[in-house]
Amino acid sequence: MAVFNKKKLYSILVNTYDVESKTAEIIIDNLESRHHLSESEEILLLSHEIPQSFINEIQQMDSTTFVGPFFYIGGKIFASKKKVSPFDQKQRFFDSEISHFDFFNTLLIDGDYGNYPRGRVIYDSLNSTYLIYMDKSLFRKNIKEQILMEFGLQDEKVSFKNDTHYTHDYL
Repeated sequence: MAVFNKKKLYSILVNTYDVESKTAEIIIDNLESRHHLSESEEILLLSHEIPQSFINEIQQMDSTTFVGPFFYIGGKIFASKKKVSPFDQKQRFFDSEISHFDFFNTLLIDGDYGNYPRGRVIYDSLNSTYLIYMDKSLFRKNIKEQILMEFGLQDEKVSFKNDTHYTHDYL
């Protein structure tokens, strides 16, 4: 099974199979929210001579994104993740219910959770953006990339924000 991100799938549909740009966007958005193609979308793709095997791979595309708290300990991200989809679209913000304190206790690490840099990923449905609140010490390119990978946000609209609530004790 091939693994597609949204940009790659869009490029293949538009450039390789000549699907109209707006149609490709709608199909990808619908696929992301429903996790499968509708019968009419599948017929449309077949009309563009897209092989059934490729359509089957599209249907299995994993575009799961997550929210929740995380810690950065020993150069590694430790995250408690909750799937974003599906959730009540009437909610403006979507987050995991678990606190940093409760999550830290599951990690079986000595010390206090305040001794470690931490953050939280929240989804803002109004702006279709993932808000990543975190300790200022984590604002380094390699750490941001680790966070994006861990939460499946490489192809998503994100906003990194410093939040003093997540400032650790530097102990």
